[in-house]
Amino acid sequence: MLMWIRNFISQRFSAVRFGNAISSFKQSETGLPQGTVISHILFNIFINDLPDLLASDGLTNTALFADDLAIWCSIPKRDQSKINTILNLTLERLHLWCIENNMTVNLKKTTCQFFTLNREPFSPPIGL
Repeated sequence: MLMWIRNFISQRFSAVRFGNAISSFKQSETGLPQGTVISHILFNIFINDLPDLLASDGLTNTALFADDLAIWCSIPKRDQSKINTILNLTLERLHLWCIENNMTVNLKKTTCQFFTLNREPFSPPIGL
């Protein structure tokens, strides 16, 4: 099975077509072929350790769906000042995991949302 997977993800070549023009073929050295059923499975196996790593503080929660990741935490109103620290430490763990695994976060598809029962706007500085 490992040989089959290695053959599936290696020795892939692709070209780009624009109108009637086509580029020369180049070998893909990273990534998985898009549009195949097994690509999603292999990606999920690859990131399998990420949710536990991000939630290791016991305050952060995560959810994965396909290649999307949601990170959240719930803090009592009296501890709201801690949310900035908690989420930024979680983002730091995500950043280090990405470096170690040669991955990047797509910042164009990344959003941050806060929900609160306070009447005053709440938006602590969160950085990536």
